[in-house]
Amino acid sequence: QDGRRVLMHEFSGSSAELVSYDSATCKVVHREDISRQLWAVDKDGLRLGQKCSGESVDSCAKIVKRSLAPFCQTAKK
Repeated sequence: QDGRRVLMHEFSGSSAELVSYDSATCKVVHREDISRQLWAVDKDGLRLGQKCSGESVDSCAKIVKRSLAPFCQTAKK
């Protein structure tokens, strides 16, 4: 295994998830529901925004910062 991850934004209708995959095996590493939220990844990790007035997380009244660690863990068997 090369330890690389691919982060995907998967959506259908009103539901959305961020899902990371192990790039060597294509197994899901982690998934998180982000429905009705804007998101961004930067040097500090994952930022999730709610009550937004625009199309970027910076336009959101509420921004929650999360670690990317769960998306980088060992793939689930």
